[in-house]
Amino acid sequence: MLRRNNNNSSAEGVGGLWLLHGVSRASTADRLVLAPQPRAGAHVFEGDFMKQTLLLTALGSVLASVLAHAPAFAAEPTLASVVTAAKRPQAVDTALASVSVLTRADIERIQAQDTVTLLRHFAGVDLSRTGGPGSQTSVFLRGTNSNHVLVLINGVRVASANSGAYAFEGLPIELIERIELVRGPLAALYGSDAIGGVIQIFTRTPDSPSVEVGVARYDSFRLSASNGFRSERGGVGISLSRRGSQGYSSQNVNGFSFDPDRDASYAERALVTADTQANEQLNIRANALRSATDVEFDEGRSTLVQRQFGISAVYENSESHTQTFRLGYASEVLDTPVFFSTFRTRRLQGDWQHDLTLEGGKALTFGLNSTSEKGSAGNDKERTLLAPFARFAMPLNGHELEASVRADDDSQFGLHGSFSAAWGYQFESARVFANFGQGFRAPNLNELYSPGFDGLFAGNENLDPERSHSFEIGADQDFGTASKLRLRAFRTRISDLISFSGGRVFSAENIARAAVDGIELSADSTLFGCKVSGDITLQDPRNLRADQALLRRPKRKIGAHANCDFDALNISLDGFGYSAREDFATTLPGYGLADVSASYQLAPAWSVQAKLENVFDRKYELASGFNTPQRTWLFTVKWAQ
Repeated sequence: MLRRNNNNSSAEGVGGLWLLHGVSRASTADRLVLAPQPRAGAHVFEGDFMKQTLLLTALGSVLASVLAHAPAFAAEPTLASVVTAAKRPQAVDTALASVSVLTRADIERIQAQDTVTLLRHFAGVDLSRTGGPGSQTSVFLRGTNSNHVLVLINGVRVASANSGAYAFEGLPIELIERIELVRGPLAALYGSDAIGGVIQIFTRTPDSPSVEVGVARYDSFRLSASNGFRSERGGVGISLSRRGSQGYSSQNVNGFSFDPDRDASYAERALVTADTQANEQLNIRANALRSATDVEFDEGRSTLVQRQFGISAVYENSESHTQTFRLGYASEVLDTPVFFSTFRTRRLQGDWQHDLTLEGGKALTFGLNSTSEKGSAGNDKERTLLAPFARFAMPLNGHELEASVRADDDSQFGLHGSFSAAWGYQFESARVFANFGQGFRAPNLNELYSPGFDGLFAGNENLDPERSHSFEIGADQDFGTASKLRLRAFRTRISDLISFSGGRVFSAENIARAAVDGIELSADSTLFGCKVSGDITLQDPRNLRADQALLRRPKRKIGAHANCDFDALNISLDGFGYSAREDFATTLPGYGLADVSASYQLAPAWSVQAKLENVFDRKYELASGFNTPQRTWLFTVKWAQ
């Protein structure tokens, strides 16, 4: 079983190196190994990157022609605003960055069993998983490492201070209201970890009772209930959920510790939310989330307990000036008895932010962020951070300009500055933009202080932060209320990457370099009463030091989706395709998946849902030697007042 929180955080091989976690000290799998060279003809999508770029550009022209002549139907209005890209509300179609949103309606339609499965619906996201539900998962954004993705829950950082990565497998999908994803570096606003982008999750606030009961293949079940009330001054809500599955063997015959028994998993989650409009100027919101997961794997079992708490106060000084105060807490305890290991981490966060709207459409945001984090990486260690930041945006003769800057003063690695800038121009029905951003990742506590295993894979207190710079250009074409085409091209360079490869004892050192070039094409339309969308990504994530492909990230991928409403009946189709990916001493073949789901409103308060995942029962692996679900059915009954 690949587990988190030993020496490396992601088992994914930036710099061509990766570390297997959670295996016994006697296992040879603890070694760092170079990724294999790509196999010629491994997949039909493989080939010269520039040729694929030209083909994608041609495909974009064809799609534009199709969308321009597509029959137009009334489409739902665009989501009013997002907050992650600029740290303040802005219209989603005006953000000078690549932003995607999944609303609660999208989540209900997709009927994903967990948050990990849900994330594959975002363009730019790749997944690696070592077993069934609850197993360790790596989330890659635009080809970067999983610890290059900053994860926020209601504005609060939630990644482990030990590993620097967030355990998405513990995040309950039933409690999510909305997910905002920004592709590209946002270090100038958020600081460390936002090299590949930012994923922000907003939790639900129920205002009436509801109950949900579901069953699925592998003797799986899920139960959830919520209730709340709301008045003119505010409201309070509580949500509870429990999930369980007898599962399947996490490993197959190619796994290093294969055991053919079924590996079960269970999870219990609770969320409490409250908000109040104290007066005309002051609004206060608070939320507390606890998630406990118990997961078996072929060598034993692990328990993971995550806690997050946040409270924010928004004070409107005037129509043009708003202050936001936020306090946050996040902790994680991972216990794996078979390896005699318990890893604890906690983080305290404080934010004070000012948002000003100036004359002429100008906008200024500035503030101060303070963080204190503590973890057990062999020895308890703690570090603190203080960071002022600012963002300025202005229109100029039809153009949009913005710039952001931040200075992070970290008790471990000192002062680090980040800068980003963006430009955009709106035509009558089209938009173009370009942005540049610096990024960095502060070494996590494992990389700094871990004593290692009998002297091997030890941390290094003299590490420097990983650094990056990224460029992106984008173009959007609007064909009316029903159809839209988006094209993005990006280029990222990362230096001083940390790998456990120093000397004969494989200590942590800044040595690796990586590059990711890519193009994303996406389209949305409404055809014959159905909403259809699709995306194609060409990317080339490479280890520059060894000139090899980075592990577990496909170079070619495609997604296609259709959602049709027939009065009380809704039917959705989803398809995904991925090219071959390099893995630990092997090549994982490409694969395709198809899902079909339906929901029916029986009565105003009652509805039923059904889904068939992996319709054609394809066999595939997200990590070498680890199983994935076969064809799976789900059935759910809901009652909501």
